[in-house]
Amino acid sequence: MKKVIRSDWGIRHLIVVLCLFFCLFSCTRHTTLDSIILPSDSAVNDADRFAVIVETYISLKDSPGANGIIVNHARRKEIYEVTGTQFVSKDSESELWVHLTDGWLQRSFVELYPSRAKAETAAARLK
Repeated sequence: MKKVIRSDWGIRHLIVVLCLFFCLFSCTRHTTLDSIILPSDSAVNDADRFAVIVETYISLKDSPGANGIIVNHARRKEIYEVTGTQFVSKDSESELWVHLTDGWLQRSFVELYPSRAKAETAAARLK
């Protein structure tokens, strides 16, 4: 009987070429995302329509980010309608900013609620 020698060189060669291809093209430079503006009818905006200030005294800015100019101030327990949100890059991370009727502030300074009634109840519970 004659032995048949099968060569898997073609398959091995293909696997090596595909691995090299993925290694070369997967290491591309990624650009950072500076900001994301959510549409006014997004699910995020519908769920969080009212904000309760949780800080004692906070500055509201004319635009999101550290470069915004102070245009107003807010106090703890005050309730504002949320008119929008925007992600802003700070160093290598993103921060969510909330647009209230009187200006912008960082998301960490407010608690968000879907209705005015829930916001009023939460504000009353704050010390």
